[in-house]
Amino acid sequence: MLAALLALATAAPSPSPSAQPLQTIVTVRTSPFCGAFATHVNSAISSAVNNDKSLGTVIFMLRARGLSSSSIERNNEILRLENAADSMYRAYRAGEREVDHLRDLAKTAKDKSEQEDIKSSADALGGVLYRQHLIQRDLDGFVAYLQAGDLRRDSDAEATQNEALFGAPDAHYAASHPSLVDGHDYWLPTDVGAGMQANSSLPLAGEESLGQDQSYARAASRDFERRVPGILKDELRAGARIARANERC
Repeated sequence: MLAALLALATAAPSPSPSAQPLQTIVTVRTSPFCGAFATHVNSAISSAVNNDKSLGTVIFMLRARGLSSSSIERNNEILRLENAADSMYRAYRAGEREVDHLRDLAKTAKDKSEQEDIKSSADALGGVLYRQHLIQRDLDGFVAYLQAGDLRRDSDAEATQNEALFGAPDAHYAASHPSLVDGHDYWLPTDVGAGMQANSSLPLAGEESLGQDQSYARAASRDFERRVPGILKDELRAGARIARANERC
């Protein structure tokens, strides 16, 4: 099964017995055309599967406690999230290039049905990659929110100094334990174009507690996990179309 499902054990509807998983194809390269198809399809699939693995890692990382811990552990956690988002973006762009190659290849097919099969394979793979890209884009936004907050928030050393001088650490640190603050349901403003409204009650970056950051991370994890079944459905659809196109080779 897909890497994302193995990593997350997501409770998604079971695919039908006839559904094909998204996997690289093996073809007898009887012609340059078929060889090009296999090369571009396999490369695009590799990008999508790599993003499945990265997404599974991200969801688990967002459930960790690093964001409400020491400055060093928090910084390391943010860096890991940032690196994961960068990796997903690179895979998305690489996969999209292969999808474009497939669309160009489809135009050169002599048979009309073959053209349609290859184009539909490219479109389905493009949908998988774009769904993953939307999650990566939201992850980038969350990382930027955390980084902006840290620029405005006192460090551990500054908090210790404030406590020594004034008898209390910075207020953000005083309320930093995750169990004390539930935070909002989700930190990200939602797409107004989709009929949703941004949450104007959210604190500005740096004004929230570290416990709220952890709460936002858990909410982001749940949100990303809810999107996995949609990716799975697109991957199953892509796998079926790729298999049909590959039968012609």
